[in-house]
Amino acid sequence: MSDYQQSIQAFANVINSQIIPHEDLNDLYQTVIEMPEDDEEILVKIDNWLKPESRSKIQAVYSIQLSNLSDINLPDSNVTKLGLGGTTMEPRKESESSKKLLINTIKENTPEPKSEENSEDRRLGCSLLPRSGTRVKPNTKWLWLLGFVIILL
Repeated sequence: MSDYQQSIQAFANVINSQIIPHEDLNDLYQTVIEMPEDDEEILVKIDNWLKPESRSKIQAVYSIQLSNLSDINLPDSNVTKLGLGGTTMEPRKESESSKKLLINTIKENTPEPKSEENSEDRRLGCSLLPRSGTRVKPNTKWLWLLGFVIILL
């Protein structure tokens, strides 16, 4: 995997960590849609998207992901270690473009639009609360990363 692809994978990991607010995720999606296919130009766009001060926490997590992937990447293995606890990830298929990787990652991490029956919940500010009987499964895979970022700030 090239350095550019490795950096783009690190940013996809940030998206998967679900620390990007919904409003910023929509803005990121529009930015990615307009990106070229060239990996170097994609990284320039990512860096520009991360520049506002309001995204400093996202940028900090991205920096951590970059260092994790570059420090722990195993050149002779088909598996890349991502971080604490031996978390691993299979490398992405070469046929998938970096732009497509980002688009798919954003789509996977974008909440489904609420139906009209939930409009009362939105007015009350309860749309993030699960309905009774709904099982909530925390995303512990990235919980350590978020905790680390909070400690840094």
